[in-house]
This record gives sequence, C-alpha cells and structure tokens, in this order.
Amino acid sequence: MNLEHMNKDKTQRKPPAVDLNTMVYGKLPPQAPELEMIVLGAIMLERDAFEQASEVLSAGCFYLEKHQRVFGAMHRLSTNRDPIDIFTVTQELKKAGDLETVGGAYFVTSLTNAVVSAAHILSHSKIIYQLYVRREVIRIAGEAIGLAYSDESDAFDTLEAIEQQISALAVQQTGRKFLTLKEVAAESVARIHAIKESGNELTGVPSGLPQIDALTQGFQRTNFIILAARPGVGKSAVAGNLAMNAATHPDIPTGVAIFSLEMSAGQWADRMLSGSTRIALTNLKRGRIDDSEMKRLQEMALVNYEKTPIFFDDTPSLSIYQLKRKARVLVLKHKVGLLLVDYLQLMSGNRGRNENREQEVSQISREFKQLAKELNVPVIALSQLNRKGDEGKPRLGQLRESGAIEQDADDVFFLSPVADEEVEQDASLADSILFTIAKHRNGMLDELPLKFVKSIQKLMTEQEYERYITGRKPPTGQGGFIPFGDDQPF
Repeated sequence: MNLEHMNKDKTQRKPPAVDLNTMVYGKLPPQAPELEMIVLGAIMLERDAFEQASEVLSAGCFYLEKHQRVFGAMHRLSTNRDPIDIFTVTQELKKAGDLETVGGAYFVTSLTNAVVSAAHILSHSKIIYQLYVRREVIRIAGEAIGLAYSDESDAFDTLEAIEQQISALAVQQTGRKFLTLKEVAAESVARIHAIKESGNELTGVPSGLPQIDALTQGFQRTNFIILAARPGVGKSAVAGNLAMNAATHPDIPTGVAIFSLEMSAGQWADRMLSGSTRIALTNLKRGRIDDSEMKRLQEMALVNYEKTPIFFDDTPSLSIYQLKRKARVLVLKHKVGLLLVDYLQLMSGNRGRNENREQEVSQISREFKQLAKELNVPVIALSQLNRKGDEGKPRLGQLRESGAIEQDADDVFFLSPVADEEVEQDASLADSILFTIAKHRNGMLDELPLKFVKSIQKLMTEQEYERYITGRKPPTGQGGFIPFGDDQPF
C-alpha cells in the first residue's frame, strides 16, 4: 500500500465514539468502610448513639452490604425498644439469618475495637451520608445517560424522572419511613403546645386578612388550593394582594413565587405599586402623577421592595414540567414557601394522542397536588369558571375543563362581585367582593365580604378601609395587621 493510499485511508476513518461508561474507569465509588465500622461500633458501646446516627443515616446509606445488615439489625432492636450491644446485635443477626453473611460473631465484636468513644458519631454519620449522596448522584447520572440514549423513552418523561430523583435526594428524610401513632401524636401535641405558648393561631402561610386566617389558620403546607372566579372579577389582583401580604407579614414573612401565564411581571408590579402607594392604577399606567407621588413610587420600588421575597416567572406557554423544575429551585435555593399560578387553564401538560383537553387539565391538577406534597408548600392555582350558569353565585361544578380540579384540590375559594341591589340594601357592602370557601378539607365553609378597592387593586381589612375612606392615620399602638405600604401617605 503506497503512502498516498494510507493517508487517504486515515482521513476516511472516523474517530471511535467515546464510551461515557469508561470515563470513570478505575475509580471506586465514594466510600469510607473504616468510618462505617467506627459508627457501628460506637452504637454498640453507647446507649444513645443509635438515636443520633439514625437522625442522619438509614441502612441504605452504608456502602458495604454487611454494614447495611448490621445497621438494619440495630434498627429493629431500637424499634422494639431493646438494648443495642454486641450480644443483642449478634442474636438479632442470627435470628434474621444474616450472622454468617456478615462474618460471624467475631466480625460483630471486631467493630468495637477501633472505637474510643461515641462523642463524634453525629459528625461521622454526616460524612457517611455525604458519601452516600455522592454515590446516588453517580447512579442517577448513569441512569440519565442510559435513558437519554434510548429511543424508546420520551425526552420529557426522562427529564421529569431524573428531576424527581434529584429533588427527592436533595430533600430526603432518612431514617424510619413508618411512624407509630404514638410518635405522630407526640409531634402533634408538641406542635399544639408551641402554638398555645406563642399565642399565634396561624399554622400556615398568612393571607393577611383576619377573616380568612380565622377559618383557615393560613394556607397550609402540602395543600393544593384553587382560587376561581369569572373573568374580570379580580382574581389576579386578589392573588397579588395575598402574595404581598404573605411576603411582608410582620410575624411570618414567607417567600412567594408567582408563575404568570397571563400577565407580564411588569403588570403584576404595577398592580402591587398601586395598592401599596394608594395611587390609582389607571393614573400609573398613563403617567398622570405628581412629583410627590413619583417620589412615593420610587421609594416603594427601590427601598421598601428591596427585601420583599417575591419572585416572578412570566414565561408564556409554561408547561407543568417546566414549572415543577423551576419551583424546586425556588424552594430549595430561595426558601420560597408559597407558589402561585395564574392561571391553571393556560398551563400545558403532556397530552397523549388519545387524550382531550379535560384529561390534560386533570393531569395538571394532579401534578400540582403532588408538587405541594413534594415541596411541603401550599400551591395556589387561579382558575376560570365556565360561563354556563353565569347567573348567581359560582359553584364547584363550574370549574372550567375538569371535574378533577375539585377532587384534587384541598381548598376551593370563589370570588364574586356584590350585586348593586345588595349594596343599596346594605351600604356596608360597598367596595366589597365575596370570598366564598366552597371546599375546605380540614375546616368550615363560609362566605366572607372582603373590602376590595378596585381602582387601586387593594384588598383591605375593615380597619384599613375605614382609614382609607376617612384619610386618617391609625393611632399609635392600634392593633391589627397592617400590610406593607400602609404607612405611606394616601
């Protein structure tokens, strides 16, 4: 073969594909068997050592299988309230048929040889857990590579599956997954006692409206909540007020993430500025403000809002999977405690070939409920109502496009205007909007008239409304919750 032909052959050959599985060839998974032995030995020497270790570790966190079996035996002894020592662990392993598998009684005894004390068992346990997390990340990444190469798996299903595993790993609660009634009841009593001692009945995210909080004790964690109304009633404005009240509450300030599929983030900001400064929204949009009002706006935006923990995402056509991915980041990184979506019917899911829009919305509502439980935060989704039966007060059957929304939601709230005839009969209903609790999984149903000044997009307590109408400031020391911006001049 001549030189020219050899060079031509080299240019035609493609370089071999890189096998990603060989990129870590020769490397051992993150592990510390000696440290695992020290922790197991310390547990058998100190009475309370297992309780400290089990706060961080479960059997699956150990790298060696024999160490997993030993820790599993210790867990069973602890569950049965039996002492944990060399003898009891040996007998428990023998009873389970694992004694010879781990190396016999000699191995169990040898675990205590390198232990001086259990003083650092919690620190050692955390190191073992971190190594376990590293191994899990490697495992999940390997699965992700395999699924990504597979032509049979849907790309978005793959992304969702991997995100769920990573998220679960990030917020994983190790230790026992099943709790006895005694344990759960003890936690409930401790929580009730803490509420009693604090004098604050709020157990969830505050709405800022005493009438609502008195019935709900705040928006509860893990709850999926629907706030529904017909178009033009003001559900986005009310939702913005609830978000602002939660984020600026004096006792329980809570980070809020607003996913807006209908309005831009700037439109949300306009409404919030209008309510906080008491400047009519129409004047803000047209720039019809004087210098003093301009100064108030600048102070509100640049100073008062600087530390207000409200985050916006106004991505159009946001899918439920994109929202879940962003929500996980916001909760884990920015400590967001309330998710608000405007609005549910604008969301897109992963509709199958034979599914209709109603089935897609049903899937989205289920995903919201799962997300609330996964992230341990309340999720409030705004919803449209069917125009059918437009007359009269809204009903659960009017939730648009899905009967599953009613089923999946823990709470359903309706907003509806007060009829002119009712205002004529009762002047106290002026500037009011009806807030109806149509479904409340853990509480009472009711209908509450709330003060809502539409010109400034502001939801108010009765005291705030009175001050707004009369233009008077509250006397020093007056009780009641004053939302952010209430101390600004009217």
